[in-house]
Amino acid sequence: YGNIVSLAESPLVEGLLYVGTDDGLIQVSEDGGTNWRKENSFPGVPKLAYVPYITPSLHDADTVYASFHNHKQGDFKPYIFKSTDRGRSWDSIANDLPERNFVWAIQQDHISQNLLFAGTEFGLYFTIDEGKNWHRLRSGLPTIAVRDLDIARDHDDLVLGTFGRSFYVLDDYSSLRALTTEGSGDNPVIYPIQDALIYSRGSRLGGRSGKGSQGAAFYAASNPDFGATFTYYLPEKYETRKELRKKREREQGKDGGDIPYPSWEDLRTEDNEKDPQVFLIIRDDSGRVVQRITGSRNSGQHRATWDLREASPNPAGANRRSGGGPWALPGPYSVQIATLIDGKYTEIGDAQNFRVVPLGNATLSASDAEAAFAHQAKASRLARAVRATSGVLEDMRGKIGALRTAAIRTPGMDPAWIARIESIEARLTDLNTVMNGDGTVSRRQEATLPGINARISHATSNWNTTGAPTETEKQAYEIAGRAFAKTLAELRDIVEKDIPEIESALEAVGAGGISGRLPDWKIER
Repeated sequence: YGNIVSLAESPLVEGLLYVGTDDGLIQVSEDGGTNWRKENSFPGVPKLAYVPYITPSLHDADTVYASFHNHKQGDFKPYIFKSTDRGRSWDSIANDLPERNFVWAIQQDHISQNLLFAGTEFGLYFTIDEGKNWHRLRSGLPTIAVRDLDIARDHDDLVLGTFGRSFYVLDDYSSLRALTTEGSGDNPVIYPIQDALIYSRGSRLGGRSGKGSQGAAFYAASNPDFGATFTYYLPEKYETRKELRKKREREQGKDGGDIPYPSWEDLRTEDNEKDPQVFLIIRDDSGRVVQRITGSRNSGQHRATWDLREASPNPAGANRRSGGGPWALPGPYSVQIATLIDGKYTEIGDAQNFRVVPLGNATLSASDAEAAFAHQAKASRLARAVRATSGVLEDMRGKIGALRTAAIRTPGMDPAWIARIESIEARLTDLNTVMNGDGTVSRRQEATLPGINARISHATSNWNTTGAPTETEKQAYEIAGRAFAKTLAELRDIVEKDIPEIESALEAVGAGGISGRLPDWKIER
């Protein structure tokens, strides 16, 4: 009865086969193909329509879904049917699918019976009530014919084969199972989270794109974001005062009423307002806040990914990608939504638990993960202290030069102060050598001992691996730590004692413009 277009076997009943043909028939065999019966009771489907896809249910042995299309006859209606008696009778579940959008493929979720996906001529649709209502899925998918669908069940990934635009993957669609016909609710919510695999990433060809030196002619698709991916829902946008005012003005304009001009005070408040912020707060099983990552403040469903790293020792640094902290320890974690609005920090909704799990294929994995983490944590604390101290040292070296100039140019300043300033300048230069190495030697291409910052780089070099710290890294921490303790004490003495004394002396003889110091002044009558 016509040419075979589609073939499917029931995953629940051995020998239950369905065949779709190019003349609008579905033939069914319940004995592995020995005997067949044809079914054509599809209300409203024209004769000679194709049957491009048949999907037996993964949950009910008697249920099967089928799609039809008749576009070669100028009929672009969506035809998608469901049978609950192994093909003997069929009911349309196309319902609110767009009129001119015929259906190519169907897939049913392996966990939720009511969750179906339909690949159509103009994109992807899903339903959470077995076809009563359909919804468009975009998320970066162009308007294109989706000819085939499959589900990677291990990770709940939906794979789409398209016509002329390659294939696409919707990573972890499991949050769709939590939707209800009443909507997503009136409260923010974080959907269940898959285990996050922790491993050290690499590229065989090199570079972040994976293309190495191959150039634009070499195609390489982007990988999913690395880490723990959180899917969350906000019932409404957290809006600024300006956004709320403009919304009110649009509504007033629709009614033809006058739109009042805001007061200067209102405009000043809008100008000084900081945008509301939404955060995802990650805690370990002891309740310690591990990371705080920024999320979208718009309404609807969103995603954010934690890269499984502890806080950066340089949180204010501009380059976030190179400033991350050490790996987080494998184990249980939780995440919760929080907002920062008008300076008020509020945690909202329920926390969602998840686990960080090692991939387990490291060549040199850490036998004692907690000990490895402890080394990384203390190295991170040292790196943070050294980075802060380096900034203060650089500031003081610039400031002492300005103080020397001010002392020379102020006639009333005792010249003995200039000698003291220069001695402090020399001490700061020596501290800079301890921190950053001997520049006099290194600039002339000669070997010299590394400074504290270089040793810190060695001590933290295992942040990009899941292995245990080496003895070299441990020794680098010890050497850097001992040297830094002395450096910090001496710099603190200069900052808290010597510099204020010099500034006070300059202030006493009427020197002005001392950066970082408020002058002693009162109005004169």
